[in-house]
Amino acid sequence: MADIKIAGAGLGGLSAAINLAQAGISTEVFEMNKDCGCRFHGDLQGIENWSYEEDALMHLKNMNLKIGFGYKPVKSVKITNFKESAVVSANRPGFYLLKRGPEKGTLDQSLKEQALSCGVRINFSKKIPESSADIIATGPLGRKVFGADYGIVFKAEMDDVYEMLLDDSVAYRGYSYFLVVDGYACLCTVLFDKFKDVNACFKKTKDFFVKKYNLIIKNEKTVGGVGHFSLRPTFVKGTSMLVGESAGIQDMLFGFGIRSSLYSGYLAAQSIISHKDYAEKYDIAAKKAFSNKIKASFVNRFFWNRLGSDYGMVIRRLKKTKDPLHLIRKVYDYTLFHRVCYPFLSMTERL
Repeated sequence: MADIKIAGAGLGGLSAAINLAQAGISTEVFEMNKDCGCRFHGDLQGIENWSYEEDALMHLKNMNLKIGFGYKPVKSVKITNFKESAVVSANRPGFYLLKRGPEKGTLDQSLKEQALSCGVRINFSKKIPESSADIIATGPLGRKVFGADYGIVFKAEMDDVYEMLLDDSVAYRGYSYFLVVDGYACLCTVLFDKFKDVNACFKKTKDFFVKKYNLIIKNEKTVGGVGHFSLRPTFVKGTSMLVGESAGIQDMLFGFGIRSSLYSGYLAAQSIISHKDYAEKYDIAAKKAFSNKIKASFVNRFFWNRLGSDYGMVIRRLKKTKDPLHLIRKVYDYTLFHRVCYPFLSMTERL
């Protein structure tokens, strides 16, 4: 087999490259930035542990990805809307917190190191035409922005904190969060509309948590980004396979995308390894893996938006449930409720 060329050294591209190289297939990656993870600046992000029955870390291991990055399993989160609050706890981690960026110990650098150790050739500060790539993993390709995340990271001498704030004045149709892991803090707001208000929303978010925890913030660094979504993802373009956000794979409810990006890269690699008509096989596999989840997240986002600012209902529901992960898993599954609602809601594709 001729060399496999991958455009983009993001999560999906590196996941594919690692699996191809481990199968003995010569693989070359082309990355426009000078290193892996340059889109991020030390952001704390989460790998959700509810979208599949399989534990997220075991899922990564079964994708032949080493857990060479630092992470923090989180079983308990405090949720508030100013008026009400609840501590939501589960028997297993709800998500695994990790760091993103070009610094040592991040998910991005861990995957790069594994890829290089497998013999993958990574060409930094270099692009190739999409038509020349077997796998396209360059990030969003003209997708609609549906979410914006903005905030800061800084050092904080305090115990670990995992707290979410739900109120449209601080995060329109989204959520704000304050995370502290081993003295490293991340304070952000996530909006799903009215993106021009992001600075004002972040100021209110910051003021709230500074007052609540008596924070003294020094040497902060700005972090954030945008999320892109496609209701009808494109997994194959010509002879190229698209993975991660390039395909339009994203969670429209809360914006989680790490796990799906890695998994799509894995599926693309396995299609090349196992089949001659690999683009067609990948298209089938990717649609089976992601299409229903994308539809479910679209329905979820529609009804979340209809909550208005009454997030107290969400807090009370989570407070009462004995197994919050099971409840969230049902929300993310393409249930009968989603199947009934989707055909009507998708007619407009508006939220």
